[in-house]
Amino acid sequence: MADIQPTRRFASLTEIINAYYRNSSINLSREPITRAAEAVHCAWQTVLANAVLDGADGIRHDTAGLAHLMANYAWLEALPLIAGGYSVTGLAALRRSIEFCCLAAKISASEERANDWLNTTSDTKARARFHRQCRIPNAYNREQYRYLWPLIAFYDIASDCGVHANVQAVSGSFNGVNDGRIFFTHQRSQEDALVDLIDAIGLGFWEYSAMIQTLSPHIKEVESGEDSERAARAAVTELLEGFADYQKRTGKSPGDIAQAILTGNLEPWESRFREFVERFSPKPRKCPKCGHEI
Repeated sequence: MADIQPTRRFASLTEIINAYYRNSSINLSREPITRAAEAVHCAWQTVLANAVLDGADGIRHDTAGLAHLMANYAWLEALPLIAGGYSVTGLAALRRSIEFCCLAAKISASEERANDWLNTTSDTKARARFHRQCRIPNAYNREQYRYLWPLIAFYDIASDCGVHANVQAVSGSFNGVNDGRIFFTHQRSQEDALVDLIDAIGLGFWEYSAMIQTLSPHIKEVESGEDSERAARAAVTELLEGFADYQKRTGKSPGDIAQAILTGNLEPWESRFREFVERFSPKPRKCPKCGHEI
């Protein structure tokens, strides 16, 4: 991978663009990364392209399917960005993908909500009503949305590191110190980019699984759906097991997403979700005179 080294004041725009395309192509062509990413995408698209949804309840299931299609598109945008070393920008796309995935769960449960989502740009009341009912994270704190909690926990991380202009986003561009000067780079290092890419593929499998849980009660039939799901699970497991083995041999942690998928232990991610909810929950007010809650 052609990392931009801290040897001079700046890299040219042409160098930056060429390095992005070169690194993205190299990293996405590595096996078993290519096989796992392709399998997740194929499983996702197999359901979206071939599923016949129950239309007896109006437009809500088809609208939820549209939201999941947009989730898939955003995930696809993230992969080459992350593979090319632009993990911060890729996180923003992953965050949008997760948001579509979460909104689909809400949309599929309510015909009114589906109509409100479709009219958010033209109807201020519909927009306010929809955002009030679907705001992340508090609107998903009920047990029925537990399958989304790990995704929402990652959404919180992506917000801090990939969306907002804060210190976490700056730290992703740090490129070391040379001759007493601090350098920053447009790209992540080769190793960091590969780790981020593997995480993004694992996250895509989580999103695919969430889509199945959201839409499966309303799918009347889907051609080759089970075959593509098995292929995706096998390819992602192969990738993450190989990654975990390499990380352990080099004295590093396999990573939270890899560990969660391989072990089935989602408690660390669910705990992060609960912390996220707590931060955004209204705090009780106290009387300034007596100190009692009001």
